[in-house]
Amino acid sequence: MVSVADLIEHFSYLAILVMLVVAGLGMPFPEELVLLSSGLLASHGTLTFWKALASCYLGVVLGDSLIYLVGSRLGIRVFEHPFFKRLFTPRLVAFLERHFRRHGVLTVIAARHLAGVRAPTFLVAGMTGLRFWKFALADSLSAMVTVPLSVWIGFHFGSQLPRVLGVLKRVHHATALILLAIAVVVAAVVLARRRARERRGEPDLAIHELERELLRPPPVRRQG
Repeated sequence: MVSVADLIEHFSYLAILVMLVVAGLGMPFPEELVLLSSGLLASHGTLTFWKALASCYLGVVLGDSLIYLVGSRLGIRVFEHPFFKRLFTPRLVAFLERHFRRHGVLTVIAARHLAGVRAPTFLVAGMTGLRFWKFALADSLSAMVTVPLSVWIGFHFGSQLPRVLGVLKRVHHATALILLAIAVVVAAVVLARRRARERRGEPDLAIHELERELLRPPPVRRQG
């Protein structure tokens, strides 16, 4: 069976670029494996480190941009399909639109560091109308951290690739757990404040504001 490293060794920088673009579209080429393998082959002299790094960065950003553009092309109307309509109510779609309008940049930055949610997040970012320049800026700046770091790790520790992949997998899981823990803490604080206000007979303005956001009717879109 041909490995990722074999493809890069035979097709050089073009293989890096193509595999990372299709990985961005959700195809079965793990981004981290391509980045680490590129660093490993650079350490062996098969590739030039800086050319490999440039190819990796370009491939990552292109792949992310393509999945965003697919979402932008599909637009919100995809949620009108009977299958998706059962999962995404008009209120939920309106909530997603408002979320990406207010917190789209931070959401893209966070998703870039989480392998399992990158493609779906970038797809929804395009579908809900996040401006492309905002998406591209957040994604490219975030990739300036993750891509060089992964290639550097492959360059210096590529001989222990299975172990490195295992460590990265644990890091991804730990990051996801940290984000989940933060969400739980925030929810607990909001709930505690709500109960404290209820005991004092005060209205919970934050909860009322959230309810207004969720219950606000979806925006009317002009046809054409």
